[in-house]
Amino acid sequence: MKKPSFILFFSIFLSLGAGYLLNEALPTLSVASTRADIPALQFHDLRVNSVESFPALIEPDDPEVVKLAKRFTSYEEAYNFVSHEIKFAPFVPSGPVAATLKHKTGSCIGKATLLASLYRAMGMPAKDVRIIMGIVVTAEGMADHVWLDLEVNGQCLQQDPSGMIGSFAFAAFPARRYSETYAMKETFCFNESDFAVVSQLNSMRN
Repeated sequence: MKKPSFILFFSIFLSLGAGYLLNEALPTLSVASTRADIPALQFHDLRVNSVESFPALIEPDDPEVVKLAKRFTSYEEAYNFVSHEIKFAPFVPSGPVAATLKHKTGSCIGKATLLASLYRAMGMPAKDVRIIMGIVVTAEGMADHVWLDLEVNGQCLQQDPSGMIGSFAFAAFPARRYSETYAMKETFCFNESDFAVVSQLNSMRN
């Protein structure tokens, strides 16, 4: 029998990690117990991520982000910093960006939100940068993953600073090249003010 892949475990822990920091418990219904020594069972005790919690991960006004952004003379420098200087660790819970900077370690969503925060602090309009969450296909199988869409200097780019799939140059994926190459499905996207479900029509070919 084939052993479960590392990527599968990564997918599970990424979901758990995101839920750990960005969740609100759904209202629960207790099933009464007939014995005092047995705690009441919780019915559908689920942890969910609210829509508002995702945009809150992008923090361009964080003092450490503002301080760091002033060091860079181009968006490419910011990208290279997050890509190469922030270690990828799939089990690290996402946010806040100050923690990612302090420990120089982040998951794919942690690195993506840090990069988006830096871009915004450097002057990129909010409407020109967003984070995509979806499912990518790797050599190990399918995995939940996060990457960026942005428009800079009149060019549309997709970027993956995580290092999970590989190390890529700033402009390696023009237009939707990243999604077309690696993504099986785009699930939702967000920036610091909006959240939206992504249409699967994006994946259809003419």
